Amino acid sequence: MPIPVLDAAKYVCSHSGWAFSNLKIQKMLYLAQMVHQGAEGAPLVDGDFEAWRHGPVHMDLYYDVRHCGASPIRSFHFPDGVTGDVGSGTEREVLDVVIKRLGTKGGLELVALTQMPGGAWEINWDPALRGAVIPHADMTKEYDLRISQHERG
Repeated sequence: MPIPVLDAAKYVCSHSGWAFSNLKIQKMLYLAQMVHQGAEGAPLVDGDFEAWRHGPVHMDLYYDVRHCGASPIRSFHFPDGVTGDVGSGTEREVLDVVIKRLGTKGGLELVALTQMPGGAWEINWDPALRGAVIPHADMTKEYDLRISQHERG
C-alpha cells in the first residue's frame, strides 16, 4: 500500500538535514516512485505525478510546500499530523537509496534525470496541456528502459 506523499517528503527532507527545496524533493520522490513502481510493481507514494515544464510534480506535495519557493523545506512547513513515518519495508529501502545516490545532486541535474529522452515525463509532457498525469505504466516502462541501458552500458 502506498505511503502518504507528505510522509515520504518529510522523511527525505529530515534525512537531508532539512536542505532540500521543493524542486529537489519533487524530483527525488518521482525517481523513488519510478524505482519502486518498476522493481516492486506498486507505487511508493499515494497520488500521481504530473508532467510540468521543469519535470514531474506531485500536486499534493506542491501545494503544501510551494510557499518555500527555492528555499529548503523545514519540518514546520509540513501540516500537523505528518510524521515522516515510512515504515520499515521496501518503501524505506528505496527512499534511503534515493537519498544516498541523489541527495548530493543539484536541482537542475535532477530535472535532467527526470526528463530522460523517451521516458515517462517526456512522453506525457505537452506544453499545451497543464498537469497531464504520468501513468504508473509509463514509469514502469522507463524503469525497465533504464535497467536495460545500465546492463548494456
